[in-house]
Amino acid sequence: NNAMDYPGAHGKYLLYHGNLSVPENYMAAIELVNQVFSKLPNLPTIIAGNNPPKELIQLCAHFDNVELKSNLTTEQIHELIREAHINVLYTNQNTGIKLKLLNALYSGKFAVVNPLMVDGSGLESLCAIGKNLNDVLLKVKEYLLLDYSSLYFNNRKVFLSEHFNNKISSQLLMEAIDFSS
Repeated sequence: NNAMDYPGAHGKYLLYHGNLSVPENYMAAIELVNQVFSKLPNLPTIIAGNNPPKELIQLCAHFDNVELKSNLTTEQIHELIREAHINVLYTNQNTGIKLKLLNALYSGKFAVVNPLMVDGSGLESLCAIGKNLNDVLLKVKEYLLLDYSSLYFNNRKVFLSEHFNNKISSQLLMEAIDFSS
């Protein structure tokens, strides 16, 4: 699905999403809750992903503004991405272009990321980059004040269609294939 539709000027919450059974992802979620989301107590935040560990479930329960949604369908994840004002994506591993980043850029509004999330991807110009978690917090606060304009959207759409159309098509196709059978 390469069709990009304008997701609106302002979202309802922050979103972190990923497969929460993967240690890299749930550790990133824990760091974000502790160092970013907990410092924004009036801002609804959703952490979404499959099979979250007990530690993350218990941590999220400590904060009124943080909601953990687990084992959602792909369609539900895409809807969360689209409705979020900011997709916050953070990693401690440089493992190439992250599909979740491409999904956030194709479907969502603002993306606040750390340098490893975009390193070598060519997507740096489409993201707000915080070099550490404190910078991520500052970028989130900054972008909360902005509307995601149709001009910003159209510039992103042109950039992605020129640079990532074939790549995302093949990655989304690979994601859709069930290799377990």
